[in-house]
Amino acid sequence: MDCSLNQGSTATRSIGLGFGATRGWAAGQLNISSSSTQNVSVTCSKRKVPKGKQLVAYPVGVRYKYKIQKHMTGGGKDYVTGTTGWLYAFNPGNARVACDIKSF
Repeated sequence: MDCSLNQGSTATRSIGLGFGATRGWAAGQLNISSSSTQNVSVTCSKRKVPKGKQLVAYPVGVRYKYKIQKHMTGGGKDYVTGTTGWLYAFNPGNARVACDIKSF
């Protein structure tokens, strides 16, 4: 059985936000696309799949962990007025997947 993602399939690009930051701004800071999806086109190796199991594909990419700070300027000084908890982003590669056998 082949496990494949065909041309036109997409993987989701997630970007965590806080303090009203926009997706475009955060993507720019991480140097990744702000698009919510990434087109993927790959084929996994053929593998025998036992009865009651299925071959599944997962996107592979880079996971980011970061915090966003809120700043305020006054009296010529810059003050941090808040910091988010840990936020995460996932940037899928355009031709990278991992395959695995899972139960139904």
